[in-house]
This record gives sequence, C-alpha cells and structure tokens, in this order.
Amino acid sequence: MPRPKEWGPKYTDNRQILASGIPTYLHIPYVRQDPEELKTYAPDFVILGAPFSFDTMTRPGSHMGPRSLRAASEFIGPYHRYYDVDYLDEFKVCDIGDVDPTMNPERARENFDRLEQVVDMVLDAGAWPIVMGGDHSIPQPIQKAICRRIDGYVGVLHFDSHLDNEEELEGWKHGDASCAARALEIPNIRPQNYCTIGVDSYFNLKLEIELLKKQGHNAFFREDIYDRGIEAVVQDAIDLATDGTEAVYFTFDIDVMDGPWCPASEMGPNVGGLTFREMLKAIRMVTTQCQIRGFDVNCVGHEPSGSGAPGISANVEVALIHEYLAACAYRKVQGESF
Repeated sequence: MPRPKEWGPKYTDNRQILASGIPTYLHIPYVRQDPEELKTYAPDFVILGAPFSFDTMTRPGSHMGPRSLRAASEFIGPYHRYYDVDYLDEFKVCDIGDVDPTMNPERARENFDRLEQVVDMVLDAGAWPIVMGGDHSIPQPIQKAICRRIDGYVGVLHFDSHLDNEEELEGWKHGDASCAARALEIPNIRPQNYCTIGVDSYFNLKLEIELLKKQGHNAFFREDIYDRGIEAVVQDAIDLATDGTEAVYFTFDIDVMDGPWCPASEMGPNVGGLTFREMLKAIRMVTTQCQIRGFDVNCVGHEPSGSGAPGISANVEVALIHEYLAACAYRKVQGESF
C-alpha cells in the first residue's frame, strides 16, 4: 500500500515493502525508454543500466551489475543525515531499465551505439544520466553523448586501480582497458583535465606507464594516497579536472577498492586499494566541489551472499549514487549550482 504522504518524499510517495513491485532502483518510478514519455515525466536524473561484459579481459560477469545494484538499493532510503536532505523531495528521479545488449560478441560495437542513443534520449529530456555498468567500456559512449552537449572543456575523475589507457588490444579499441584512451580522443576532453585516482602497482604494464607519459593525462597512484592521504590527493585531482572546464565526468571502477570491498569485481578481490572511509571522503569532496554532468559506476558482477542479501560490492556503488544525489540536493537547497 502507498506510504502516507507525511512519510514519503514529494515525488515518490508510494514506497513499497522489499520484494514487491517492479524492482527499480530505490523503488523509484519506472519510465519506458520512449522519448516522448520521458520528456512528459520530466526527470532531473535518470537511472540506467548498461549490462555489458563482452569487453572485459578478465571475469565476464559485470553484465549482472545493474541487477545487483537495484537489489542493493532496496535496503536504503533517499534521506541523507549528513546533508539533512531527502533527494527525492528535491528531484524527480526515474529508472528506465537497461540498454538491451546484443548477445553476439562479434557485434559488441552495437552495444556502444545503443547506449549512446539512450543517453542522448535522457539528455534530450533535460535530465542527467546515472549509469550502472557493466564493464568499464561503458564511459566511452556516455562521454561522447554528454560532451556534445557541453560548450567548453570537460574534466574527468576516474577512480580505478588500472590506467585503462591502452590504444588497442589485438585490433579492438573499445574494450575496458581503453576507456581513458578513447576519452582523450573526444575534442573537449584535454589530457591535463583527465585524472585517474587509485592506480596500483600490480596490474599496470610498463607499456601503460609509458603511454601515460605520452598521452599526458594525470595519474595518482596508491603510494600517493598512502603518503599524502586521500584528501590531499583528491583535492589535487579536483583542481586539475576543474581547471578551465565547464563540467566534470565521474567514473568509478569497483576494483579501486581494497579486497574486502570488491569481491565481485571482474578483476577479483584487489590488494591494497581504498577503504570505504577513504572513498566516502573522496565522493563527498567530488560531489560538493564539481559540476558533474555524467556519472557511472561499473565492474560489479553477480555477488550472492549467505543470507541472500546483496553483496558488499554492490552496496559500495549504491552508496556512491546515494552520496551523489544527496550532495546535489544539498547544493540545490543551499541555492548553489550543482
């Protein structure tokens, strides 16, 4: 039954018990992927799934990510105590389901075209996309669609244990190891505004370190975080990403986290990555200081737990989306541009 209106947020006052109704993100309204229907609903933000995992070099399970994140979202609410806001009171947010992927790996390039078209539809409706992957190939079409709408340069904040800057692998230029390289081909993304945070010393080849120097973008390694602390490193990255730019794109790969926080990563549990407290500090700094115009989280696969509840990897990414929407709502309430 619908919640009493004095309990519920302004735009979604029909919160349901767990396991009932359409399993949308946070039980927000479902809107079909129809341009006119989406424009009529007039959302501020749109949740979208991109269940792709053809392009990973490791465990191909991150196509289950959107489903895992939607399940994990059922255990939280839209109120944020730190900011004292309910973001569903401030914004209309809807879930439009997933981009329908081709299941033929020989036609994987079509997935990027489909995702780009759906993101264009979201932007045409006047909303900003929040995309749940999928592997880390997904920023490529999202960034292309968004950057066409930005009159000026766009910075990128890329949290990852990998540089993802390989030009190609056996002739394939659009895999998850190449998302940074493809981003740097977009005319209004400059190398000096592209920052990768949390890069480790285990999974990046010497070739990729040499490419980093050639490409000219910025990388903050785990040793930087160990030596200087997360706040100093993230502030430097924010300063670089916002220097002369009109907007910032945020992309988060779960394998930047330490092993206990990312067991469902397509890379498997990592060693020596960020703690959740460090990532919480980072996401709050990013969302309160940057004009974010595109947001994706990725590389979580199916993660069953003994209790049947969603696993920790999905909970981490849901927390980041929660933080982003809450920070935007807070900035709106304060009269700031977000």
